Amino acid sequence: SLVYMAPVMQRQEVVLLGFSLFILLWVGCCVGNDSVKFSDSVRDCVAEQGCTGRFWIYFTDKGHHLLSPDELQDLKTSIYDSIHPNSHKRRTKRTSEEVALDEKDFPVFAAYIEQISLLPGVRHSKTSKWLNSISVTLENDRILDIIAEFSFVKEIDVVRRYKRSPYLPTQKIVEVKSLENTMNYQYDGDLHYGESYEQLEVLGVPSLHLEGLTGHGVVVLILDSGFNLEHPAIRSMDIANQHDFVSDDDDVSDQNSDEIGSSDPEKHGTATLSTVGGIDDGKHYGPAFGATFLLGKTESMLIEDPIEEDYFIAAVEWGEELGTDVITASLGYQDWYSYNDKDGSSLIDRTIDIAVEDRGIVVVVSVGNEHTHNLGPGVPGDALRALSIGATYLDGDITYFSSQGPTIDGRYKPELSAPGYSIHVANWNWDAATEEDYVTMSGTSFSCPLAAGVVALLLESHPEWRPNDVHSALMTTASQASNPDNVYGWGVINATAANNYQVPSNPSHEHGVCDDFE
Repeated sequence: SLVYMAPVMQRQEVVLLGFSLFILLWVGCCVGNDSVKFSDSVRDCVAEQGCTGRFWIYFTDKGHHLLSPDELQDLKTSIYDSIHPNSHKRRTKRTSEEVALDEKDFPVFAAYIEQISLLPGVRHSKTSKWLNSISVTLENDRILDIIAEFSFVKEIDVVRRYKRSPYLPTQKIVEVKSLENTMNYQYDGDLHYGESYEQLEVLGVPSLHLEGLTGHGVVVLILDSGFNLEHPAIRSMDIANQHDFVSDDDDVSDQNSDEIGSSDPEKHGTATLSTVGGIDDGKHYGPAFGATFLLGKTESMLIEDPIEEDYFIAAVEWGEELGTDVITASLGYQDWYSYNDKDGSSLIDRTIDIAVEDRGIVVVVSVGNEHTHNLGPGVPGDALRALSIGATYLDGDITYFSSQGPTIDGRYKPELSAPGYSIHVANWNWDAATEEDYVTMSGTSFSCPLAAGVVALLLESHPEWRPNDVHSALMTTASQASNPDNVYGWGVINATAANNYQVPSNPSHEHGVCDDFE
């Protein structure tokens, strides 16, 4: 990514503060909790006298004032030229301001990053251009006061850590089983859907396939755990790029050091990827099997490992830079935030809002699997501008586990529902020596990618539609559009009706979920 350096004068702060750091450590002073740059979360953390881990460092600016007019213009030109053509196209078509270039495209000022990183016990982790911040890991909380002394530091906050909602107990759902190869395939045109037919038929997807819609030309970013790219349903997919944000490499399988001890290697990501876009004629199709995919691994499969929010945020920005049109995230987190905090204001939620409002991306998320615990929607299921998806049985009834709203600020959640029980997915443990290539799984983790696949079909059919148009098309044509609630939202998706939706000539809303639906 593009970086630019500060003049030497900025390095003076490091020299001066280096002496302060020496004095601070020498006297063994503990960090104070009264800095105006500390968030309440940092103050609480410090008060517990165990404040180590990862922190967000927000900066006051991006260093433009240190550049000459010519240098700034050269930087703008370089950034503009580096933006992916599909990202340019999406912004022009699908944002209210037809954004070509804005402040969020500028890199975080490299000299600021360097000066923080030079401090002892500081390890730079992720960078967010959109938030103008970096995440860092600190070995000692005494360094927080030193960081706060930098004039270019605006605020310091804690990187939230989540625990993944546990997988649904198999004794409460359909047994995860191998599906026998049979001749009872479902045919529709030239596609042999196999046992994936019913979950698509509920949504009206086969009728759009008959019209020639496959998601072709649409880019979908899927955020999940690892992926088995050798599975028959996945190896024929168009996968343009991939990155592991946990290990910071381009291997999105789970055969890395971060997965040592995992009992479910590649389970979740493989299953959700096959759900949205798998292609294995005679056995399995996802709704958007003709789309192009970006794979972002944002969490470890180790159930006890916390998930850091900076992985998710970095992956969203990465996908936007590579031109994604749709984001599907079958991730639901409940730790850190109580129900009273679920108002769409978390950092993950805010990043989703930027993706929708400022970048024209349609974001589809799971509402969560926590209804039996009455925990409400998870994060990012409470996001303001995301389409949160609940899970139904194949007969259209809501499942026992699908999380329900409202959010604490009174919004309906989910927005929509789709099949999420006994869903035909790729078996993560598949190998060529066995015939156990597909299983069934349940959860909003699978209703989410089914819905995202429908979104890809709609964008192929209507490439000019903005996120609010997609939201309107789906929500006004769903099964209970006239009587929404916090169980189904606006109802089960009807892909055929949504595709026939007519966008008003003068819509009253600009972006995101329509004002009429809030």
